[in-house]
Amino acid sequence: MSEAITARVIELATTTYRGFNQQHLTEMLAEHEGIDLSRSSVRRILGAAGVPAVRRRRPPRHRSRRDRYPREGLLLQLDASRHDWLEERGPRLSLVGAIDDATGLVPWACFREQEDAHGYFLLMRHVVRRHGIPVAVYSDQHSIFRTTKTAVPIEDQLEGNECRPTQFGRLLNELGVTLILARSPQAKGRIERLWGTFQDRLTSELRLAGAATRSDAEQVLSRYLVRHNRRFTIPAADPVRAWLPWPATLRPDALGAPSEARGAVAVARFCRRARGAVPALLDGEAAIAWMPDGELRVVFRFTARDALITAIDLIADPEHLRQLDLIAPFE
Repeated sequence: MSEAITARVIELATTTYRGFNQQHLTEMLAEHEGIDLSRSSVRRILGAAGVPAVRRRRPPRHRSRRDRYPREGLLLQLDASRHDWLEERGPRLSLVGAIDDATGLVPWACFREQEDAHGYFLLMRHVVRRHGIPVAVYSDQHSIFRTTKTAVPIEDQLEGNECRPTQFGRLLNELGVTLILARSPQAKGRIERLWGTFQDRLTSELRLAGAATRSDAEQVLSRYLVRHNRRFTIPAADPVRAWLPWPATLRPDALGAPSEARGAVAVARFCRRARGAVPALLDGEAAIAWMPDGELRVVFRFTARDALITAIDLIADPEHLRQLDLIAPFE
């Protein structure tokens, strides 16, 4: 190996790709720098130069893992990861995504300011349009998936429902998708490991791109997902896919935004009912600020389409709230 290549690898590992793990670095050198080396060669070069590994390999812990489902589309694990994806260059974000249990395919993901139902509606919309309807989804017991209300209407009891479905739960019911709730984080091992990989690799690529906004992060994410799936997806045990087609009896707008409401009326109704809620302007657009005792706690930002509110973003992170261009209250 020439001294020039060795010097170039060391230079890139300590500057452009600083913070990348050695396997990820090896892939980026081949894809972007035209330096095609094995991981062991990169490790030897960096070790000889005294460049420490970003992540040290830990000996595998003995644990019994559940067998994968045999066919792609049988089970989709859903979750969100709240993380400092932008490493203080921008707001903390939640990454909403899914992983196919059989193959490890990540069919789609998106960044949200908070984990919310709208993010999961967007996720299902893209998954269904690109692949089909999964037979079942696996999630934690977040209130997006499971209502916390104890009172169950009599009509639901007569239908055998133990609890009233959430908005997202009703969507799954309409699609004919079975919802399986995990009882512990360990039960979602596949997607929890996915977040570990993303927090390593995707965070490094966001840093490399200088991403500082949610929009920047989305652009990096869309490019990253292609490479991630190429690198980590494996063949299913059974090659026959289990994705289901769109039901003929289901209305075309079933994957629309949750709970569409008339704009001005809905905002006014919310302000009347929520103590401490006042109308506000956020980046020049209508919003609601929740200010109990005069202290800003939460901002509700609305997405409107054709005079309808089609999405509500809830912003509660104190650091993010301090960065908002908010004018509240206004008459």
